[in-house]
Amino acid sequence: MRLPQDSGYKFPRAEGARQTMRGASQADAVRAQFALERKTDCMYWLNIVLLGPFRTLLLVLTCVVLVLSACAEAKTPVQMRIVDLSHVVQGHIPYPPAETLTQIERSADGYAQALRIGLRSGTVAAVVAGSESRPTVDLLSPQDLVLPAVRIDLRDRLQDAEHATIELADVQGWERAHGPIPAGTLVLFVTGWDLRWGDPAAYLNADAAGDPAPPSLSPAVGELLFTERGVLGLGFDSMAKLPVLEHRSHWLLLENLTNVEQVPASGAQVIIGALKVQAGLSAPARVLALVPEVGDAP
Repeated sequence: MRLPQDSGYKFPRAEGARQTMRGASQADAVRAQFALERKTDCMYWLNIVLLGPFRTLLLVLTCVVLVLSACAEAKTPVQMRIVDLSHVVQGHIPYPPAETLTQIERSADGYAQALRIGLRSGTVAAVVAGSESRPTVDLLSPQDLVLPAVRIDLRDRLQDAEHATIELADVQGWERAHGPIPAGTLVLFVTGWDLRWGDPAAYLNADAAGDPAPPSLSPAVGELLFTERGVLGLGFDSMAKLPVLEHRSHWLLLENLTNVEQVPASGAQVIIGALKVQAGLSAPARVLALVPEVGDAP
């Protein structure tokens, strides 16, 4: 007997077989999903239990290698050289005109017991007024008294000169070799005149009017350093002879330094130990330069 194709009749055995196959396929899919989840869980715990510590160790070792590499390539300061830029306080020294003479009272065995000294005697730190401020030395902050320094060596031209001027070309020559002078710097000039300290007449080099005539600073240098470079102070191994400098803020002047040639052209820090004299515009000072000695780490 033949049935019409569109009769809708389905053989019971064939339909059951198809349902069985669909059930088997779903069961296989469930088993496959379960197996995949178990495999994923196993890989996760394997990663945590076995590979986690190794990853941490690898990270630590990588950091150590990077640090050691940086240390191997860099130069490490191994010590700090200290240069004393101050003259010894004693009675026989060059004095500015009308300055109080230094008197030291000593005990029977020669030790100093009392001191009388003028505020411009010996190595001196002075506050030069700006148009808007002029604090006295006792009002200077510790930050005012610790400054990075550059050193400009002019001994070849100035040491034996009787009437010489620090010119703009001197500073420009230094900058061609080392770059522009950074803002906030103390500029130290080496004239070589500290060698005259033991001979007051040669050190003062008085002119016809009796005024000291050390190497002077040209107005162009002052304009460059304060207006364009923004320095915070000047230092000389002589007395200072300065032009009128138009500057808004106050600045520091160091006079009668010594050993300045031992300071590098750049990289030193200068500590200015000015006596904290109430309302003093200047004061005797112990001035030290800290110079890093750079070399390979031991």
